[in-house]
Amino acid sequence: MTNTRSRGHGELESLVLRIVREADRPLTAAEIRLCCTEPLPAHTTVLTALERLRVKGDIVRVGDASRSITFTATRSTDESAVDTILEALDSSQSRGDVLMKFAGSLSADDVELLRIAMGKISY
Repeated sequence: MTNTRSRGHGELESLVLRIVREADRPLTAAEIRLCCTEPLPAHTTVLTALERLRVKGDIVRVGDASRSITFTATRSTDESAVDTILEALDSSQSRGDVLMKFAGSLSADDVELLRIAMGKISY
């Protein structure tokens, strides 16, 4: 029996980006497709997701011959998370309020990590 479950909006792009970020080398579209969870997307669907991620600046193409083009991430997951946090701060009306709410939601372990990080920063 064929699995006809479809993915939600943006789910394939997120999956493809995670696969590319976790790889220890650039991957071809075919390799990325084989790393996808069921149902396996069509090759052209993976290429469409890769192109959308390229336009967003999340991945880059490596190589120029059609059969040897590979893809790699422009930023790690951690770097992307930092960008997201900074974008949220930049778009808020009150950075202080956002930072206070963010700090208030951190676990004790996270607060300690943040203290360590702040101690290593020279202003």
